[in-house]
Amino acid sequence: MANFNPGYKSEFTDAEAAEAREARDAILRQLVAAMQAGVSADDARTVELVQQYRDGFIDKYLYKSTLIQFLGLSTVIATDPRNISAYEEYAAGFAKYLAAAFRAYYEAKSSAR
Repeated sequence: MANFNPGYKSEFTDAEAAEAREARDAILRQLVAAMQAGVSADDARTVELVQQYRDGFIDKYLYKSTLIQFLGLSTVIATDPRNISAYEEYAAGFAKYLAAAFRAYYEAKSSAR
């Protein structure tokens, strides 16, 4: 068993964990590219990428997420040194951008209700 996701699912095989990491990284790389291209965190394209992250990684591999969790995740990403460090490995400034994108996602989806 891979130690990909302690605390949520224990049934990941090594292959499943690799697949989940690949799905996560593919979407995060798209978000990094958007950030580096100057696309704002609240742009509709960024919000759509966050939706893809939610559907294609969080909901598929971790847990069925709720909208309010994205507001909470935005805070955790922006304030927890472990998360900041992990996301900054993708690109400098990415933790702040991702946190803002998660807040924008929450706001966009909340107002659509």
